[in-house]
Amino acid sequence: MEDQINVDNQNTQQMGQNPVHQQATNLEKNKVNPWMISTIVLSILLLLLTLLYFRSTNLKQAGRVPLNQSSLSSPTPTASTQNEIPQKNALYLGSYEGKEVVFYTNDLADEGGSGAGGVRIEGGPYTGAMAAVGDKPLGYSNPYDFRQLTNPKKIADNFPSLIGLVVDAKHGTSKDILYISLLLDSRQGSNQQYASSTNVVYKIDLRNTSKLEIWSSELKKGVYKDSDTDFAGAADIEQVVEDKYLILSVGLCFDCSPYSEKKGILVLNIDNRKEKFLGMVGDIVVNIANNTVSYKNLEATVEPCPTEAAYCNDSIGSGQRNVYRPAGSAITQTLP
Repeated sequence: MEDQINVDNQNTQQMGQNPVHQQATNLEKNKVNPWMISTIVLSILLLLLTLLYFRSTNLKQAGRVPLNQSSLSSPTPTASTQNEIPQKNALYLGSYEGKEVVFYTNDLADEGGSGAGGVRIEGGPYTGAMAAVGDKPLGYSNPYDFRQLTNPKKIADNFPSLIGLVVDAKHGTSKDILYISLLLDSRQGSNQQYASSTNVVYKIDLRNTSKLEIWSSELKKGVYKDSDTDFAGAADIEQVVEDKYLILSVGLCFDCSPYSEKKGILVLNIDNRKEKFLGMVGDIVVNIANNTVSYKNLEATVEPCPTEAAYCNDSIGSGQRNVYRPAGSAITQTLP
């Protein structure tokens, strides 16, 4: 019995001691040498540094350029920075000193060496004339350098004859539409400038640079008359009405002296190209809903010539002139 008890006690003692012994054994097995950890970390760092070094060297070699080349990217040049030579007898839309302008050039001879005619011959292939969009363009008729324009874009070409002058240019109700009055085939003779010109108004769609002729007239007498007054000048674009109608004003003559402020008004239907000449009128109101146009006739009043002006337009002598203003009752007609 005692032997059995002793055996049982020994077995019990061994069973009680086995977990402790196993845990100690496991701890000894799991114990890691700190020098081994340091060696592994340093090896990884050394490997990373080596990889970074080789990568940096490869990037430098790939980015190296010869001394005569630039490593900086240049901005996309515009037509002006590329020194593009403007096409003859074409229209360009751009900006000059912050103002929107139409630029053109041709090979017409010009006796004075200025104006639109001989600017290419006198000034080289970049030289032409400009017209301010929305303003009367005559102040821009002197030679200008195409390279002075900002972001010029060709908007029209293939005209039936040479462009002699941009008379006027205005945007439509939509900024994508430009209406422009041109003098075409204005070959200047020794005595008569623009003697063989035709005045043409085009509608230009700036989205696809398509152009459509919507009105034309020769610069000659007998076409537009109001009583005893004959209007044979070029047409200014006075008003654009919802891209359906244009109000044009035709002067007595073009580039004639003395200058007169008398102008004949006509209403042009853009779609069907029909027109109605109203004569010397003012206070013009177009009512598309009612299909009517109303206006008042102009009457002359005598006023002193302005002292600050170099010329006295419509002078009647003795320092006085005629000034024409709307008067009387409104007259209403149907639209063309």
